[in-house]
Amino acid sequence: MSDLAIDSTKFSRDAVGKDSQQFLALLRSGNAPRDKPWWEIGIEEYRRREASGELKYQPRRLDPRVQTLSIPSRDADRYIPCRVFVPTSSDKTPKGVLLFIHGGGWSVFSNAINDTLLAHIADTNHLAVVSVAYRRAPEFPFPQGPNDCYDAAEWLVDHAETHFGAPLASLMGSSSGAHFAALTAFHLRKSRPAFHLRSLVLNYGIFDLTYSSPSIVNAPQDALITTTAALTFTTEAFVPHTTRLERQSADISPFYADLPSLAPLPPALIICGTEDILIDDSVFFAAKYLMAGSDAVLKVFPGAVHGFMDFEGMAQQEEGWKEITAFISSH
Repeated sequence: MSDLAIDSTKFSRDAVGKDSQQFLALLRSGNAPRDKPWWEIGIEEYRRREASGELKYQPRRLDPRVQTLSIPSRDADRYIPCRVFVPTSSDKTPKGVLLFIHGGGWSVFSNAINDTLLAHIADTNHLAVVSVAYRRAPEFPFPQGPNDCYDAAEWLVDHAETHFGAPLASLMGSSSGAHFAALTAFHLRKSRPAFHLRSLVLNYGIFDLTYSSPSIVNAPQDALITTTAALTFTTEAFVPHTTRLERQSADISPFYADLPSLAPLPPALIICGTEDILIDDSVFFAAKYLMAGSDAVLKVFPGAVHGFMDFEGMAQQEEGWKEITAFISSH
């Protein structure tokens, strides 16, 4: 028996459900309400369309419910804006606080893109959920974005109980936000060694910015949602003029971190879809996590594309949300 087990049936075409098959066919047909990629129209124009509500796949904002929070940064007189969701039940005191880091290739989307998911987690898990608006590339390249996440996380470690009546318990990120979430979790092990997160959730993350994994090297040119062109474009915005060797730094690529030296790491849920060219990042990162003696649960969704939980109407979104809330509840 192998010492590392993978359910290979999850990667079979036969495992793709009917809803996912129909959704993939719609995406490939060109008839889905898709927007022109930001790496083609430009970051500034894409941000403008998102802010003005012009995107066809516009996330549903829940502004009337949102609270705001400004967290002090390491820079004098500069604060990090955050959106906050608290439980709607009669008991307003949350059981814990979850820090969420949004995706968007380090450069687009805002911290309002995941309002529906974060409100759902706040109510289902009875948590206060803080979504951080880190500074984005290319105006603010590495390390400014992750530094904002580190500052927000450290402030919550030190002040969450005073501010929310409950401690920081969980950290979650999606796509490039999962990249920042992994970096932030590892940063906390060094800057706040006495503190221990109860859970870490990493949704379809980017963990190796050398892009050397087979799923990326062999990615088809017509890959859905995320392409190698997108990775090239956004990586140059985030870590401009860096070599592949330089991007092997653990400060940039958490895959290369010395995980045993950071033990104990928080239990991690790592989610990915088989139609995502970044799938190897999640599978390999989960294996490294387990090799370090830490708990990791890898959930593979057959036929799911990159970002499948971020937009309403995407196949398997509900199933993904259930995995997240169940994992958080169990830790």
